[in-house]
Amino acid sequence: MIGIDEKRVVTNLLSDAALPAATVKSVSGCATVHELHEALVEIGDEPPQAAELAERVGKWNADPRRLFINAFARHLPRFFYFDDYSIMQGRISVPDLQAKRDANELDDADRTFLALLRFVGAELEEFESEANYERLKADLEAASNEISDELFRFWSQNDQLAVEFDISGPDDDALPPLNAGTNLHVRIRNDRHRVTVPFDQRSRGFVWFFSFLAYFSELKRQTSERHAPLILLLDEPGPEPPRQGAGGLPALHRRAPGPQAPGRLHDAFAVHDRAEAPLARAHRGGP
Repeated sequence: MIGIDEKRVVTNLLSDAALPAATVKSVSGCATVHELHEALVEIGDEPPQAAELAERVGKWNADPRRLFINAFARHLPRFFYFDDYSIMQGRISVPDLQAKRDANELDDADRTFLALLRFVGAELEEFESEANYERLKADLEAASNEISDELFRFWSQNDQLAVEFDISGPDDDALPPLNAGTNLHVRIRNDRHRVTVPFDQRSRGFVWFFSFLAYFSELKRQTSERHAPLILLLDEPGPEPPRQGAGGLPALHRRAPGPQAPGRLHDAFAVHDRAEAPLARAHRGGP
């Protein structure tokens, strides 16, 4: 509980309001801000300074603690949670995703894919025209290359992987919603074996890591625009990402600039973006 000298708050409010001496005298006996607000409301619209002060105090419910809350609110961090359910899907129905977005029924995997679209500056509506397909495909693959380059700084198990995108019409043999409208296919190309496989059939650690970086790229952009602290809770699929490659996500922690975000976590590591917005990782499990 914040200790506040309300009498001093009342004195300061009256001093700043430039009220007539008679009005100040009539309310000077108020010991709390709530009492001051009631007295000002009773005075009415004359003098106008009293009405203005009553309105000002009323905005924070005559509770001086609200002043502290309002002052600190803009500095409070935003929290984001990323887990196994946030991994991008291998096939996406564009009309279905549009419908879920408009109905506010997006799941975590949908939000990750939309984060990738925002990262490249594309909108779902652009997929409605076949004239945009090649440009959108190129934009998505350029973004995936950028994300992959970042990923392979920390993932050395297999650097012969790349993410590819393809756009197709409805698949008559598929189950809804893939049997209607435009479909987007996300695939992993393995240059070593010269094959491609659906994105969600690749090793769970790789697709988790790529999906996270796609999501994280958009979060970094938002954070740099809003200058707001960001706390990202990562629930990776068991110990897989850290044990894949040279250090995995713990390497991100070691390379992170700025202050760290300590906590009592299971197999904990922290991730920080280049703007030094603090991020903390949490893992379900024991201490």
